[in-house]
Amino acid sequence: MTISGGPLTGALIAGGASIRFGSAKEKLPRAGSSLGNYLLGQMQSAGLQPLIYNAAKSLDGLPPGVRWMPDREPGHGPLGGLATVLSASQGPVLIAACDMPGLTVEAFQALMGAWRPGLRGLVAHGDDGWHPMFGIYDPAILGAIEQRLATGQNAMHRLIEDLKLSAWTPKAGWLVNINTPLDWDLWSSKNQRPPPS
Repeated sequence: MTISGGPLTGALIAGGASIRFGSAKEKLPRAGSSLGNYLLGQMQSAGLQPLIYNAAKSLDGLPPGVRWMPDREPGHGPLGGLATVLSASQGPVLIAACDMPGLTVEAFQALMGAWRPGLRGLVAHGDDGWHPMFGIYDPAILGAIEQRLATGQNAMHRLIEDLKLSAWTPKAGWLVNINTPLDWDLWSSKNQRPPPS
């Protein structure tokens, strides 16, 4: 999909250490694939291109055309991943976290449809506050991000609030984050059919 000002890039961010979960969440099983590849496939089907997979290591079976891109400067968390993908893009970037299994083609297209030229950012906001890892960000804010990274200010919600980026309200089911094995078990039991025995 292209919009005013350039192409709309899609980026899946999987740079976290998964300390609370204990293993790589992007490798969890989802719809006959890994969660990471499932989400990339949904982004691709939604019309996002090019696609970037931002992580320290590549993922087995990346869909054709997906570019693996590790952080330029590791250790800055999600904000460092955002800086990395924005620096490689000529236009706005839709980012999604690898631990949001409820994201679908519908979710991505809804966010894309809400984007308007001139916005510097459009970020998901639910009843529990900001969800910085599901949003669209414009490269115009890259300078502000790099200033924060240089001084150790890595909190994405502070960036959103200080820059007064726009809020977007999605369906609640799209905003589920998997932080622990129990989170995954609960989400999976409600949303995924068990494999045939």
